[in-house]
Amino acid sequence: MIEHNINVVHIESRRSHRTNSEYEIYVDLEADKANVEQSMKELKRQVSCVEFDPSILFEPKENLNNDNENHNTKNHTGTNGNDDFNFLPLSPFLDQNGQAIGRHSK
Repeated sequence: MIEHNINVVHIESRRSHRTNSEYEIYVDLEADKANVEQSMKELKRQVSCVEFDPSILFEPKENLNNDNENHNTKNHTGTNGNDDFNFLPLSPFLDQNGQAIGRHSK
């Protein structure tokens, strides 16, 4: 992920519903859309199954590269891509109410 300037924000593994010998890995990323798509192509060559839905990608409101040496972190503001912090982005880790989804043991 480093070579594609992808920041892994959250990663989680869960036992697959298909079979006990498989795990599903959920990953939240911060990255340029083109870099994510290229990285997914490379990942598909290395693992047995990759499901990737580019329709849920959010466009950043600012340049996330570190090419601005005068970046002042005191004036930095975050965004969820919609300028509405009451809106929770889609995530495999949250339910429809924005609560963390618990693991279910078998």
